[in-house]
Amino acid sequence: MRTLPLLALVGCAAPSVDALDNQLHTHVVNGPDETAEIFLDAIDSAETKLDFALPKGQDTRLSDALIAAQDRGVAVRVITDFDEAASPAISALLAAGVPTTLADDGITYFEFLLGDTVTWPSEQTIMSHAFAIVDYELTPYRYAKPRVIQATDLGGMEAGPRVVF
Repeated sequence: MRTLPLLALVGCAAPSVDALDNQLHTHVVNGPDETAEIFLDAIDSAETKLDFALPKGQDTRLSDALIAAQDRGVAVRVITDFDEAASPAISALLAAGVPTTLADDGITYFEFLLGDTVTWPSEQTIMSHAFAIVDYELTPYRYAKPRVIQATDLGGMEAGPRVVF
């Protein structure tokens, strides 16, 4: 007769959302002021690093806060739309020496199905992401939990609702 080892199964409790390392809050806000306030709070709380995607450059409160963060020693990096370089906020960032990448300067790629190169000039492409990643560090020995904020629009002054995560 063969004997089988006896396995004891211990019941596990259902996972708790409260125990997770992240929390997702979703807000529907009305207009650029409420959206900017959430991002300004994140900029003001930054202590070490701040990566920022700014699709529009009319709201100088954001550029002023980003410049102030760099002045207090925060490593700030900004990415924005190439076509916004002359806007008030982006020109202020560039003049202050904040590391700013002007991206989205048109799109060109080879379309294999068509067998031809496809091109859209910069005026026909838009930067559609707006986010802040605050105080993160990824090394083999240390991980600091960042604060991440994303919005459907930022930096413009147009009226209307926005979704902020």
